[in-house]
This record gives sequence, structure tokens and C-alpha cells, in this order.
Amino acid sequence: MARRGDVKVCRLCGEQAVLTRIPEITTSMSGADGGAIANPIPPQDVWGVIDKMPCVIKLLPVVRAAASFHDFDGYERLVEEARKGGWRTHLIVLLGGEAGLRCGEMVALHWSDVDFANGQLCVRHSDWRGQLTAPKNGRVRYVPMTERLASALREYRHLRGLRVL
Repeated sequence: MARRGDVKVCRLCGEQAVLTRIPEITTSMSGADGGAIANPIPPQDVWGVIDKMPCVIKLLPVVRAAASFHDFDGYERLVEEARKGGWRTHLIVLLGGEAGLRCGEMVALHWSDVDFANGQLCVRHSDWRGQLTAPKNGRVRYVPMTERLASALREYRHLRGLRVL
């Protein structure tokens, strides 16, 4: 009888019994809380011992919690506290809150993507684990800047190199 893990298993190959170990093979899927759940793959599927699974397992749909948003007063308090936290924290809050940039898009934003004359940001890259990739939708998009965001970008422009953050 096959068991998962470090248990020795007797498997019949033709007429000869072979002792072997079943590898721990897992795939991952996300759970209700967004965390990963290990989903063990039965060894018989990996080894080809049986032609198909004896049953079908259907996952139940997971109800995702509604996203929470800051109200205007809460957002203003967040901006003020971020300003106290330093220029980088301040820009992260403004780029996310007022321009709607995703984390990777903020990290990949270059000063050449900031158009002060037209009051807009050009989102053409995203940073994924240190690699520049296309944004989530795969296309370049232009995002209008608020006066507060443009002012903060002008104020902090001298502090860095090619990238905004």
C-alpha cells in the first residue's frame, strides 16, 4: 500500500518487488485567506500506477472579502503620517492613493515617465522581483497627476537617480 512521505513502499514491477520512497510532490493553490495551501499529488499519478484518479475532487468557490477603502479623512491622515515617515513613504502613499499605481509600477517608475508639462505619469513598466516587465494589462497607460502629487514629485526630484523611488 502506497503512503506519502519517507515511508518505504513495496511496488510490484512485473514479478519483482522493488522498495522505493514516494517523493513529496505538491502543487499550491490559494486558500480563503489568500495564503497558499499545499495540495499533495497522489503518488500513483506521478508513477503511472493507475490510469486515472478513481474520483474527481472539485474545489468549492471561495468568497473573497470586499476590499476596504480609506474614507477621505482617513486618507488625509495617512498622507500626513507618511510625510513624517520620509520622502519615500510620502511618495508611495501619493502614487498609490492619488495616481492608483500598483507596487511594481511605483518601483519601476522613471523620472522620464513623469510629464510635469502635461500633468501626467506614463506607466510603461512594472518591477517584478527585480525584473522590468510590462504593466498588469500589458499596455502603456497615462495617469493624470493631482497637484499634490506633482508638487511632491518636484520637491523630491533631486534626491534620486533615474527612478522615482
